[in-house]
Amino acid sequence: MKLLNIFKKPKQSISGTFFSLSRESNREIETTFLSGSKIYNSVNAENINSLIKDNQETLEVENISDGYHTFKELYEFRKIYNATLFNMAFKSARWDVHKSKKHFDGEPCFGGNYFIVVAMLPSGQITNHYPIEDWDLFKISATDKAKYPYDGHTAQDTLTRLKNLDQ
Repeated sequence: MKLLNIFKKPKQSISGTFFSLSRESNREIETTFLSGSKIYNSVNAENINSLIKDNQETLEVENISDGYHTFKELYEFRKIYNATLFNMAFKSARWDVHKSKKHFDGEPCFGGNYFIVVAMLPSGQITNHYPIEDWDLFKISATDKAKYPYDGHTAQDTLTRLKNLDQ
């Protein structure tokens, strides 16, 4: 199994038995591993997510990979795809799209270090937040605050709204 160095400080590691999965059956071969004082007896998404959350101070989470792409690469792809969609929608005036450093209630996005992009689609809004340094990637209208209150959409709602755009 190929392991990336995902630790912020040299020579740090998570001790214990690492695991591998059989590609044919996806069954666990070795199942015990240790992280600090926690012992995990099975390798599953919940335990891996807990491991990442519990070790955020020492892990470089952005370098965790599925073997093809790191989190950092995937978020960069997502950001560029999203900027492209919003920029094209703005140029064509197909949907109402805008960006703002403040939410609808006037509060700065995450302490002022982020901004929100909003697209009002026929099926409802989609939104994302990005670090302020990415502001110029979105060549769309800027408003003093987001034009619409958050409609409660989930990640799944956003995916459904995007999938149904041209239907």
